[in-house]
Amino acid sequence: MATKSLRTSIDGSTVINEVISSLIKRDPDQTEFHQAAREILESLVPVIEAHPEFADNSLLERLVEPDRTISFRVAWSDDSGATHVNRFDMTTPPGSS
Repeated sequence: MATKSLRTSIDGSTVINEVISSLIKRDPDQTEFHQAAREILESLVPVIEAHPEFADNSLLERLVEPDRTISFRVAWSDDSGATHVNRFDMTTPPGSS
């Protein structure tokens, strides 16, 4: 089995810019999400530079993959005829269906 060669040094800012560029290409209309992702990722530059394996193993790309949230409501009537509404939120991790 072949092993992947990992980098021993890395420019964290360059890696962050690559991840943000791909995020903007994928979801161009999500400007608030881009800003939030940039702020978080930029704070991780020292960590990325100290641990280049994080970039090599696509950790940053996985961090900026949003979860999918589905919200729905159910209206129902009890035995006395009063109507109630229950709200539900379901979050699924990336890649699940």
